[in-house]
Amino acid sequence: MQFQAPVHNTMSKLFDELKRRKVVRVASVYAVVAWLLIQVTNNIVPALQLPAWATTLIVVLLLIGFPIALVLAWAFEVSPDGVHRQGAADAPWGGQIPVAQTANTKLLYATFALVLVVAIFQIAERFMGDGPTTPTPSGSQLSAGLSPLRSALPLGDLERFGSGLRSHIALSPDGRWLAYTARFNGAITLELRDLVTGETRTLVEESVAQSTFPYNLSFSPTGEQILSYVNGSGDIHVIPRAGGSRQALAVNTGPYSVSGSFYGAPGWLSEDSIVFTNSGGVLQTLHIPTGDIVTLDIPKVDGEANIYPRLMGDGPWLLYTVLTSESVTSARLDAFNMDTGETRKLMADGFNGHFLRTGLLVFMRDNGLWAVRVEGQQMQIKGGERLIEDRIEANLTRGHASYALSTDGRLVYLEGNDVASGDPRWVLSSRNGERQTLNLPDNAHHPVFSPDGRQLAVTIRQDVSALGTGPNENTLGYVALYQLDDGSLTRRSFTGAAFRPKWTPDGKQLVYGMFMDNAWGLWITAADGSGQPRQLLTATEPVWPESITPDGGGLIYGIGVFTRGGGRLHLLSLLESAATGLPLLEFGERQIGAAISPDGRFIAYTSNELNRGNGDEQASARDIIVRPFPNVNDGQWQITSSTSVANAVWDSSGKSLYFWSVSGDIYRVPADPENGFRQGTPELVFDSTLQQSSTSQVPMFAVSPDEQLFLYRELAAERAVIAAETTLAVLVDNWAEKVRQLLPVAN
Repeated sequence: MQFQAPVHNTMSKLFDELKRRKVVRVASVYAVVAWLLIQVTNNIVPALQLPAWATTLIVVLLLIGFPIALVLAWAFEVSPDGVHRQGAADAPWGGQIPVAQTANTKLLYATFALVLVVAIFQIAERFMGDGPTTPTPSGSQLSAGLSPLRSALPLGDLERFGSGLRSHIALSPDGRWLAYTARFNGAITLELRDLVTGETRTLVEESVAQSTFPYNLSFSPTGEQILSYVNGSGDIHVIPRAGGSRQALAVNTGPYSVSGSFYGAPGWLSEDSIVFTNSGGVLQTLHIPTGDIVTLDIPKVDGEANIYPRLMGDGPWLLYTVLTSESVTSARLDAFNMDTGETRKLMADGFNGHFLRTGLLVFMRDNGLWAVRVEGQQMQIKGGERLIEDRIEANLTRGHASYALSTDGRLVYLEGNDVASGDPRWVLSSRNGERQTLNLPDNAHHPVFSPDGRQLAVTIRQDVSALGTGPNENTLGYVALYQLDDGSLTRRSFTGAAFRPKWTPDGKQLVYGMFMDNAWGLWITAADGSGQPRQLLTATEPVWPESITPDGGGLIYGIGVFTRGGGRLHLLSLLESAATGLPLLEFGERQIGAAISPDGRFIAYTSNELNRGNGDEQASARDIIVRPFPNVNDGQWQITSSTSVANAVWDSSGKSLYFWSVSGDIYRVPADPENGFRQGTPELVFDSTLQQSSTSQVPMFAVSPDEQLFLYRELAAERAVIAAETTLAVLVDNWAEKVRQLLPVAN
């Protein structure tokens, strides 16, 4: 009769055997070490900017390794004689392995196998299914029973844009795709991150000098297209998520701007219709297939603008921000019923809002992300609002905020503060990087170095609004001289409204434009204040000086559309007492600036004349053009290529040009007549994020005669980029559930 071990002793003997073979000890040590490795991984993966699935991979490998370690501990023994297999001679029944122990051994192996199968299923679910570390949020996955899950999302090393933000971000409605802009090492890209696989690819790439990069992004309802404004113009582009060329939907339609700051972002109504704010602060819709633009009949108070339009759910309500001043800190949120024309005030203090299908209105207030319940077709606020996230990077002047939401409430944001606080300032920088802040007034414009480099001639502007709405002599300002050695400011014009001064080559006189007695004109006065100003020219439309010939005998001046920088260039003799201006060049509305070369043989200016071959007279891209002077029709050379530049300034040699790109940087580009003005690569001189004049489109920078000093105006929060910052976005899954838990419920 075969011996059967007592049942009550079987498990005890098996446990004793596990301890004898050190299986229990191995399991304990393995668990402790695995736990420590997981904690270390959670900290170093974001710091090293490793893919999001790296942590999951480590955990899965540790799970797989656990049963393997137990099996090895059972089967083998480590002794001073080396590693050898546990043999039958070690058995406690005199070399005979009882049937019960054999059964329990099989049970142990079966347990190990079951653990291994579970680990394999976990791997399959993570890597072969639709939802690994960051599952695609759908209505079923984001259920009320889940808790918010936070994780770090590395975006790489990012330099700040002119707005102060590190990135403009957007999230597809299903929460799977993250689009974000990246600026680094002279290049700007639009990146697309698949939050399921972690794969990132580039949709748009260009140099900073091109300055036509997309910003203020939003995904279409299907997530197949990305809408954006284009930097440096009022154009609206759409970019296929799958890749391909950008399509211009609307040209020169906005965005709304005040004092050099651009506001708002276009939004989607459907896959083939968008809504946007035009340059007048009015909301308009665009039907993409036909190009038809319709103005929404929304009551608007003078001085206000309606920005950041976004459809609330499937409509018909449209959410938008009402800008009541130059800062969104005093803005409010309103809604417009596109069926009935009804308007409704939703939130007295907030901007840049989103509406979630769960009935939540999410919006920015200061640097916090707030939420409130909205119920019913009448969009009634229920209960009070609540702060949900307290440190969102935002520009509290323009209203840009680095956060994005999916339809069901997945949240991605960048932590930070207000990047637009503080007053503008004038900065004088040397080539070796030394910076000095000048005490020029905030309303100083159009600086020009004197020929000896010791003074600046500037316009002190008292009110910029007059330029576009009927100027008068009390609003434009006056011309003044600023002494660089002691910081003193001396007024040089005392009648009318003077602007845009230019020095004569000998530094003894100033030529400027002026509006007085309901007429425009060009005037000249002594720089030292002696004598009386003399009128050079009278005109019925705006005129202003652009450049004076090296011998001081001729003046190129602009005439026409002041707010665009000039429709035409004329030439006036300074040697004749009653000279008449002669036409030199005729342009559309996109000509800016003109400069005569040091030898007087060429003229350089920026214009869209080479980008209008498709019949678009308002083409936004401006290039530097050089022509012979004064015989401008004897040649034409393109110095830059579709870079949206402005204010070309010759260097002292006459073989290169400095220019300002609309991204806010100062560049130098070859323009050598000896090699036929062959196009060269622009060289970055200063990553200055300088401020542009909001009305004349003339940049706020000047180059000293010896080219050692560069003067530019920057906003306090838009400081020059010192170095790229390692940027981690915060990803919050099931964020809407957190909001529902925190919001107070109406009585």
